Amino acid sequence: MRKLILGSVGAFLLVCATGLHYAVPRVSVVQVVGVEVKRADAGGGTRDVYMIQSLSRDGSAVRVFRNEDAPVYLKFNAADLQTRAAAFARGVTPPTVAVRHYGWRIPFLSVFPNALSIREVPADYRHVPVLAITLYAGLFALPLIAWRLLPGRRRPAPTAPARSRPESVRRSDPADPGRQSDWFDTDHPVQTGRSDGGSEGPSGGSDAGGGDA
Repeated sequence: MRKLILGSVGAFLLVCATGLHYAVPRVSVVQVVGVEVKRADAGGGTRDVYMIQSLSRDGSAVRVFRNEDAPVYLKFNAADLQTRAAAFARGVTPPTVAVRHYGWRIPFLSVFPNALSIREVPADYRHVPVLAITLYAGLFALPLIAWRLLPGRRRPAPTAPARSRPESVRRSDPADPGRQSDWFDTDHPVQTGRSDGGSEGPSGGSDAGGGDA
C-alpha cells in the first residue's frame, strides 16, 4: 500500500512538473536574424503563422519561434511583435534580445514555442527564472508539508515532569493526604495505664485481698 501511494504521488508530481515546464513562460537570450510568414494547416484549411528566426549569442544554436495570439497569456499583438522582430533583424549586427515564450520545440512534429514578447537587452544579460523556481519549489514542497501534517506522523508534545512539593510544606499542610499516611506509617508507643499511680492494676487487688485474710 505504501509503495502504491508513493508511486501515485510520484506520477502526480511528474505530470504537474511537465505541465509547468510547458506552460510557465521562460526567457531565451538570442539574436534575431530573420522573420517569415509560414502557411500551416488548420482544421482542413490553411492559415498564416508568423515565425521568428534567431541564433544564440555565440551562433551555435538555432532558435525558431512561432508568433501567435495567446488569450490565456493576454497576448493579442502578434502583428506588432512581428514588426519589432523584423526591425531587430535588419541591422548588420543584430542586437541581443530577450524573447519571452512558452511551449516546446518538437522537430518531428513541427511544433515551435510561442513568443510572447521581445525586448533588447545588454550583450552580457543573464536571466534568472524567479517565477519558475518559485513554482517548482512550491510544487515539491507541498507533498512534504502534507506528509508532515498527517495524523500518524505527529509526535506528542513533551510534557514537563511533575514537581514534588517540598517535605516541609507537605507536612505543614493538613489537607495533604501524604501527611496522614506518614503518621500511620510511623510507630507510636501505646500507654496502658496512668503514670501517677492512681490506677490499680490486677496485682494490687490480689495483694489487698491477701492482707485481709
